[in-house]
Amino acid sequence: MTTFQEDCLRHSAHYKSVLAKADDLYLEGGNSIIEGLAMFDLNWVNIQFANAWSTKCADKDKRATELCSTFPNAGAYLLALRQNPQERIQWLESALSSSQYLKDRHTEGLHLGNLGNAFYHLGEYRKAISFYKRRLIIAIEIKDRPGEGNVLGNLGRAYAALSEPRRAIEFFKQALTFAREDGDKRKEGVWLSNLGLAYPDLGDFDKAIGAYKQALTIDLAISDSRGEGVDLGNLGLAYASLAKIR
Repeated sequence: MTTFQEDCLRHSAHYKSVLAKADDLYLEGGNSIIEGLAMFDLNWVNIQFANAWSTKCADKDKRATELCSTFPNAGAYLLALRQNPQERIQWLESALSSSQYLKDRHTEGLHLGNLGNAFYHLGEYRKAISFYKRRLIIAIEIKDRPGEGNVLGNLGRAYAALSEPRRAIEFFKQALTFAREDGDKRKEGVWLSNLGLAYPDLGDFDKAIGAYKQALTIDLAISDSRGEGVDLGNLGLAYASLAKIR
């Protein structure tokens, strides 16, 4: 590499670290959320340049390939919040290609799952499902239990969005089993709440209410005030709907 290329490599590595730091601050919660967002916004132009360089040079230098592969995951939460959906997809597609070249199955799986999320938020549910299924294959292959549980739940959400409640419920139940076996109470509450949302599409408000009550019990136990509020609102709607048909 020339001196200029070495400088670009150092620049890209530095701003990937800045992105990761901003993301960590955001996830800390409290006042750190504002600090993380401010750090991200202040450095966004340099972060974009850094990723663009690593993408451009990914087929020329292994260090650039590794940067390109790991860039989107370094700031996964803030990028999902701040980034234009089309740009997000471009970053993830480049990172996916790099992870495949490096034969990094774990990172490849993460990119496939995030591409599924990106297309889900664009309302392209069938396309999201195709990425989720590829993600599931890798999660099973590398014995990534948390990844397998999450993608099963995401498949449920996608099928629910397509008004296919029976398939959605099947996947939510599988995700719920994973969460319970792993002792992940937060995820258990999430998938119970999603089950509650799916049952009314089959006209089964009793099961919906049962799922919401279980989710509420968990959210109270883990002090998830946001989840608690959602559960209470959903319970109110379910009881109101049940009253109309009885």
